[in-house]
Amino acid sequence: MPQSFIESYEKALASQDFDLMDSILHPKVSITSALGEIYLGRHAVRAAYERIFYQIKNENFTYGDIKWVFKSKSMAIYLFKFEWDADWHGSYHVAVSDPAALCRDAPY
Repeated sequence: MPQSFIESYEKALASQDFDLMDSILHPKVSITSALGEIYLGRHAVRAAYERIFYQIKNENFTYGDIKWVFKSKSMAIYLFKFEWDADWHGSYHVAVSDPAALCRDAPY
C-alpha cells in the first residue's frame, strides 16, 4: 500500500544506498531537486542521488504532515513536509520544506 512505500522510501534515504531506493522507484522515475534541477530516468536519478549521498554526512530526514491527494490500486500521490539536517560540504545545514509532492505507480 502507499504507506509502506513512504516507509521504504524514508529508510532508503536514511541508508544512503541507492540500490535500496532503486528497488522501490518506478522504471521511468524522475525527480526535481530543491534547486529546481530535473533528472529524468533511472541513470540520471541514480547519478543525482549518489552525488548527494557522497556530499551529505550525518543526515537526519523526517516526513510529516502527509496529505493524500489521490490513491488507487495503481497510483498514489501525496503531499508532505520534511525537516532535514546534515553535514554538507563540511558545514552543518538545516532545512524545513514547503509541501512537496511524490507520486508512485503501483506496485507499492
